[in-house]
Amino acid sequence: MLFRAAINFIPYLAMWHVIKFVSGDDDIPKRDDIGKKRRKNELRVLARVGGEDDELPQDGDHAEQKPDQSSDEDEFYKAVKRQRTEKLLRKQRAPTGKPLEEEIEGDGKRKISYQMEKNRGLSRSRNKKLKNPRQKYRAKHQKKVAARKGQVRSMKKPSGSYGGEMSGINPNVSRSTRLRG
Repeated sequence: MLFRAAINFIPYLAMWHVIKFVSGDDDIPKRDDIGKKRRKNELRVLARVGGEDDELPQDGDHAEQKPDQSSDEDEFYKAVKRQRTEKLLRKQRAPTGKPLEEEIEGDGKRKISYQMEKNRGLSRSRNKKLKNPRQKYRAKHQKKVAARKGQVRSMKKPSGSYGGEMSGINPNVSRSTRLRG
């Protein structure tokens, strides 16, 4: 039975190269090659710099390449370099803002700045509450006391004669500490 199925399948094996795989993406237009896109962009830049408009490829001639491509690239790089130098020259010519006005006293000497007067150098910024060491340790102590209240029961001072426990005595609760001996 299996042998008959294999014999019936042999003609399909002989025609495997004829069968073409068809996907749903065949109707979508394919993207241009990245080299073609780069070439189009370079030609656009050249046209803006001063190249001729007829160098731009039309919609139909994507595959056309000129034989003197290296000279076009040289012109492109020269044009880009020229644009950069012009931009740098424009930046150098332009004023960079107002000149700083120096404060001059009557005797002709400048005043020192706050930063120079304090002469602190590079110091980290600190919390305002922690700048005063006495206040810092006071806050630290209060924090530790509050934490200890949750761990240890505070002592009650006797007030008058003993009148028994106000809430009654619960025999199931032991609040004493065990002494090891």
